[in-house]
Amino acid sequence: MPMRRFVVAAVLCSLMPGIADAMTVSEFLAKTRALKAEGMMAMFSSDATLLKREIGGIAAEYRAKRLADKAAGRPPHSCPPDHAKMSGDTLLAALNKFRALNRA
Repeated sequence: MPMRRFVVAAVLCSLMPGIADAMTVSEFLAKTRALKAEGMMAMFSSDATLLKREIGGIAAEYRAKRLADKAAGRPPHSCPPDHAKMSGDTLLAALNKFRALNRA
């Protein structure tokens, strides 16, 4: 369970508005809802590819920052495992919770 918290934190931080070229949490969730509504046809949507690339880019950026901090001797802000995995439902639940907290 702690592994998921680190991955969720990394994804949430990277999806916050203000990060260069990153999609906002609201945009990500809206595209996800639209894809879910398409059912099996969502597999052929360019938005499905876009969302996969967004997550991949976020993970790569997070990893690069973590490694740069380590190389510079700065303390890590998190210590994720080498191969963290999370289901899409877990990620979406965390993003929805994050979005709800930021509306308050």
